[in-house]
Amino acid sequence: MQPHFLFNALHSISSLIHSDPRAANETLVLVSDMLRHAVDTVRIQEVALRDELAILRLYTQIQQVRFGDRLRLTWNVDDAALNAAVPHMLLQPLVENAIKHGLEAHSAAGRITIGARREGDMLHLSIRDDGPGHAVPSPRRGAGLGITNVRTRLAQLYGGRHTFRIGRATGGGTEVAIALPFTIASSPADSLLATADVDLAADAPRLGTSGVSRRDRDSSSSSHSEIWAPPS
Repeated sequence: MQPHFLFNALHSISSLIHSDPRAANETLVLVSDMLRHAVDTVRIQEVALRDELAILRLYTQIQQVRFGDRLRLTWNVDDAALNAAVPHMLLQPLVENAIKHGLEAHSAAGRITIGARREGDMLHLSIRDDGPGHAVPSPRRGAGLGITNVRTRLAQLYGGRHTFRIGRATGGGTEVAIALPFTIASSPADSLLATADVDLAADAPRLGTSGVSRRDRDSSSSSHSEIWAPPS
C-alpha cells in the first residue's frame, strides 16, 4: 500500500467523524483490515484469485468513501478463474493507477472494469478505465512505481511465460491486460480473509452516499454471481 493511500483514507475518516460517524467507523474498520492483511501476508507470493479480488474489493470500498458515486465498478470475473494462482497484491496497484490517472485527474472519468477469465492454459486479467487514455499526458503523472513493480514481479515469477500490455481500451480509456499460466492455487478453499470484516456481497446497502455497510461474516457464503457481479 502506498503512503498517500493511507493519508487519503485517514483524511476521509476525519471528514466523516462529525457528519457521518457510522461511515467513519466503517471506513476505519476497512483500513484496519487492509493493514492487518498486509502484515499477515507480507511473505506470501501467490494467492487464489478469489482472495486477491476480496482484498481488492476491500480497497475499492475505502475508495468509494472518497469518491462516492463517481467511482463506478464493474466486475467481469468468470467462476472458472476464481481458484487460479495469482501474484499477491497484483491488482490493487493497477486499480490505484486507474483511479489516479483517470478519476482523480479527469472529472468525467469514474468507470473501472475488472476482468478475469480462463482461456485454455492461460489466465487473462484486465483493468480498464474510462479516462482520456494512456497516451494523453496526465496532471497526476508520476514515477510509475506501481506499474514498474508489477512488471518486475511478473518477470521474476513467470519469465517469458506471461504478457503485460498497457494500451488504449476499446471505446476510449486505458486498459492493462495480463496473461499468466493458469495453475490452481495450493489452498483455494482457505480464504486469507476468512476473519476479515469485509463485505463481499454485491447487493450490500450503502451508508447514505459516503460508504458501504458490512454484513456478518456468514454472508460470505453467497454465490459467485452475487460476489463478483455487482450492479453497474
